[in-house]
Parts: sequence; C-alpha cells; structure tokens
Amino acid sequence: MAGKKPAGNREQEQRTAAASSRKTSNKAADKPLGGNGFDFKTWGLALLVVLVTGIVFSGVTKLQWTNWDDDEYVYENDMVMKGDYKAIFKTPVNNNYNPLPVAMHAWEWKQVAGEKDLASKAKFFHINNLWMHLLCTFLVFWLMHMLGLKPLWALGAALLFGIHPMRVESVAWITERKDVMFGMFYVGALITYLKFLDSKNWLWYGLTAVLFTLSLLSKIQAVSLPLSMLAIDWYRSRKWDMKMLLEKVPFFLGAAIIGIVGVKFLATGETLDVDQTFSMVERVPLGLTAYAVYVVKSLIPYETCTFYPYPKTIEIFYWIGTVGALAIVAGAFLLRKISRETTFGLAFFTVNIMFLLQILGAGSAFMADRFSYIAYIGLFFSMAMVAQRVSESRKALMPVMAGALVVLVLASAGLSMRYIPAWENSDTLWSDVIEKYPRKVVLAYVNRGQYLRRDSQRQYAGESPQAYEARRKRQVDQAFEDFNTGVQLQPKYHLSYLNRGNIYFDRNQNDEALADYTKVIEIFSPLDTNGRIDPAIPGAFSNRGAIYSRKNMHKEALADFRLALKFNAKDKNTWNNRAVTYFTLQDYPNAAADFTKFLELEPDNAGVLNARGVCYLRMSKFQESAADFTRAIQLNPKDVTAYGNRAYAYANLGDKAKALDDVRTCEGMGQKMDPAFVAGLQQ
Repeated sequence: MAGKKPAGNREQEQRTAAASSRKTSNKAADKPLGGNGFDFKTWGLALLVVLVTGIVFSGVTKLQWTNWDDDEYVYENDMVMKGDYKAIFKTPVNNNYNPLPVAMHAWEWKQVAGEKDLASKAKFFHINNLWMHLLCTFLVFWLMHMLGLKPLWALGAALLFGIHPMRVESVAWITERKDVMFGMFYVGALITYLKFLDSKNWLWYGLTAVLFTLSLLSKIQAVSLPLSMLAIDWYRSRKWDMKMLLEKVPFFLGAAIIGIVGVKFLATGETLDVDQTFSMVERVPLGLTAYAVYVVKSLIPYETCTFYPYPKTIEIFYWIGTVGALAIVAGAFLLRKISRETTFGLAFFTVNIMFLLQILGAGSAFMADRFSYIAYIGLFFSMAMVAQRVSESRKALMPVMAGALVVLVLASAGLSMRYIPAWENSDTLWSDVIEKYPRKVVLAYVNRGQYLRRDSQRQYAGESPQAYEARRKRQVDQAFEDFNTGVQLQPKYHLSYLNRGNIYFDRNQNDEALADYTKVIEIFSPLDTNGRIDPAIPGAFSNRGAIYSRKNMHKEALADFRLALKFNAKDKNTWNNRAVTYFTLQDYPNAAADFTKFLELEPDNAGVLNARGVCYLRMSKFQESAADFTRAIQLNPKDVTAYGNRAYAYANLGDKAKALDDVRTCEGMGQKMDPAFVAGLQQ
C-alpha cells in the first residue's frame, strides 16, 4: 500500500488536469484551429458535400418563374432586358440596391434571347442559382475545416448548410440570386480573413476587402461581415488592441455606407414599417421569438413556408419565445469558458440574424427562411464542434454523435426534396402558403389570382380549343374567388380591388369594374400629386378611363387618362386607351400623337402601326399612312386589314397599280373590298 496515493489526491489531479486542458486549448486558439490545405481525403469529402447537395437540389432546374418579385427583378425589368448596366448600378429595384445580381440577370437575359418563350428562359437562371449555392456550400466546408472541424465533422456541418430545408427559398427563388451570390462572396471573405490571420500577409486582407465589397453589392445583409470578423477574433483569442480594431475600420465604413443607402431606399419605397399593427415595444417579443424559432428550426425544421404572417395579437407564445431567446443568449455567454465553440457559433448566428429580426418592421412577414442563409453557419458549426469534442473525449459516444448528425442530414434532405416542388410556379407557391396559413395571408390569394388570370390567357401546346376554354374559365373563376377572399380578409388592400376590377373589365361588367377601380383610388385619397404614388394608382386611373370610354363618358375618360399619364408616362396601355378614345371622338391628330407615344415604348406593334396609319389616312397624310401600313404588314403579313388600308393610301397617292396589288392580296385572303373603290382603280 506504500505506493498508493490517497483518493483525494487523485481527484485533485483530475481537476488540475482539466484546468490545464482548458488553458492549453485557449492558448492554442492563437494558432490555426483547422486545416488551411486539403489532402486527398479532404478533397474527396468536400466534393462529396457538393455532389450530395447538387442531387438534393437538382429539382430546382425544373422550376418556373414566380410572380414574387421575379417580374420586377428580371422579366419585366427594362434595365435587365435592355442590358443597361449603367442604370443597374445607379437604380434600386423594388427599393433594394442589389446591382451585382441584377447585372448578372441582364447578362443571363441576353444569353437566353433565342429561347422561344418566357417559360423556357427560366431554366438557365435556376442553373446559375444552383451552381452558386454549390460553390457556397464548398466554401462553407472549407471555412468549417479552417475553424477547427476535422474533415468528417466538417462534412456533416457543410451538408447541413447545403441541404437544409431552410435553404430552399434562397436556391429555388430566382430573385434570391441575392442570397447565393452574397453568400458566396461573404464566406469567401471569411476564408481569406482567416488566411490573413494565419499568414499576416496583407494580400489576403486586400482580397478580403474585395470580396466584402462584392458581397455588399449583392445584398445589404453583408453589412454584418465586420461583426463576424470580430467573432472570429474572439474565437481565435486575438488580443483586442488598437491594431486589431483599426483592421476593421474599412469594413465598418463600407457596411455603414451600404447600410445607410439601403435604409434610405427602403424608406423611400415605404417598405420600412409595413405592418402598423404593432408598436415598437410589441415588436421586440416578435423579433426575439423569431430569433428563438430560427434556432429551433436549425435542429427541427418543422415547417418551411414562403410567407410567415404576423399574429393578430401578442399571445403567450411570443412571451415564451422571448424568454427562450434571452435564455439562448445567456447560455451562450455562460458557456464562453467551458465551450468556446458553442459561444462562438451562437455569436456568429446572432450578428448575422439580428438585423433581420422584424423589430423595425422592414417587411410584411414575421420571418423568412432566406434570412438564415449565412446565420446558420454558426449554429451548424457549434453542433458539429460539440459532437467532435464529445466524440474525442468519450469514444463510446462517437457512434451516437455521428448517428444523430446522419439522421439530421437525411431528414433535411428529405424535407428539402419534398418542399422544392412547391416552387414550381406561382400557383403551387401561393397554394402552399394558403394551405399552411388558410385565410391569413392576403398576398397569397392576390398573387395566386394574378397568376391564374394571366395563365388562363395562354394556350398550351396540343391543347384543344374546348380544353383551353374549359381551363381558362376554371382559372379565371378561381382567380375571381381569390380576389374576393382578398377583399374579405383586408378590405383596404388595394390590389384585391384592382385585380378583381380587371376581371370585371374582361367580362364587360362595367359598373362593377368602375366601382373597384374607384375603390383603389379612394384608398389612397387624398393623392399627393407631387409625391410618391403607389404603382397601382396610374393603373386604376387608366382602367377606369377605359370603362368611362366604353360608357361614352369621354370627358371623364380623358381626365382619368391625363392623371394616369401624369403618374406614369411610360404606361403604353394608357397611351393606347387614350388614343382609342380620341379616335372615337374623331380627334385624329391627338389620336395619332398618342399612338406615336405608344410606339416609342413598343416600336414593333403591328396593330398600333395600323391604327396610326388610319389616323394619318383620315388626316389626308397619305405618305405617312402608307409607310405605317407597310411596316405593319412587314411585322404581320397575315393582317388583311393593313393591306386594305394601304390600298386606300396608295389610291390617294395616285398609285393605282400598287393599290390594285393590295386589293388582290385582300381578296386572295378572303376579304372583299368595296366594289366601287375597286372599279375606280380599274378605270
């Protein structure tokens, strides 16, 4: 027994060894925690991450456009369609400044110019979203490895980032090119920053600044990068001195500039504080609950949705969520000495999500899946690092940790693959929201109705006339019901009335259409004719003017057209509607002038060229009318009316031979001409 130490001494040795281990761990944090380079095995695992993510998200290449901002960002954006890069870098889109992804959309639009229709153009855009997400996922694997995760655990963390169902919105939505592009540059900047810390080579610092700039030009969310850099400094146990803080000054300045510009655009577009239901004080539990829900969904993604509506009141759930959020933050702080990686991961998550919590009300939804794109890197890192530490300290728990991670990865893959088809088109997208939140999201009903009405006008390949008519009626009826639901849910939401008025317009229910367009105008009255006007206002005036014209109330019609053009002088339909009204009043000079304005916006419209030609014909401007009819025929050789009109123009110009040629063409196409006119040409 002489060589045996007392039990109390052994306990003291264990406590001393544990303390020594923590000190060694913190001291080692001054050095690289992970691998800067990849060996053959690590490269293989990185490529496996990309392959699996690509397989899970391969379905996005079959998706179509949606009417949730895809129109404003791409296929109805003049800057994109004209490739006006100068304007793109000077002009916000939908009150957001994202010039880099918009510029890429312009390049993409040029590449798909040869595609036969709008639907066939979408695939190229989705492919580009996908490869950017795959690159971002690869970079996340690299980042995780550099932060201290061994390759197998980095594989698990990066897979969670790549295939988590909360990623679907960012990858499947063409408009959210912003996310995958900003994320690609953002994660790249974190990697180069770590390279700078490890090498002290200022070239890496400069590259970090470049990538940060590109990230800022992709999405305002990149303003959090300097805070992420500080979190890494703390994790790496860097000394917080003036030198370290001065390193961050250019990054904070860049973030401040883009942040101020972004908030200015949001405020100008009145997208800040959209929902006026809650006070600032009431928004705090909403924001903190969202924080807690994001954390829970990283582990248990119990629901994914395009739109999470605000509650009607602050119920007990939101106070529980507030307590949960504060507990998470407090827990992260208390764990800082015994589980540095957990605190770092939660700190990284927090600095990347806090600007997106709807406390200031920068959106009409309670939360959004896309907001977690970068923030979840911190949570997935913490999960994997804790699993790695536990597995290293207790080998017996290695299968348990690995098994839990595998289950989470497989569940994420299955949920993502199940959710992707919801993004097939606007019908499936908004129907998914309506199914999950019935009669709660007015935007879902209005957007689905808009899509159904527009799609009803398209005839599918191989569709018989009878099938087309049946489908068209079914879709229009459903759209009408959706707009009615919108009116019931939110009586002051103008787009429900505007769109329902359009269906009344199509059905020639003039009094009902007139009432709905008037309601839109009343909602915004009194109008500030010198301030910002909602885009729906000129549309309501224009359409109401067309109804007045139908009812032979031409004075009222012209007054509405004048206001519509005052608010939006680029609306070609208003120019056309007013031109038709002037034509009805036999005011051919004004009608011709308005048709000319239309043609400045759409030069190759054969019908409007023909109409202006008739105006010129009535004004005895035969040379101009003949030129318009000729151009209309070039654009649409099957338009028999243009040939007949040109015959009259040629006759008045004294060119009977050309007039007779057009008469014969008309008769050959089955159109009979005035016998007296033909006889006069033959004399």
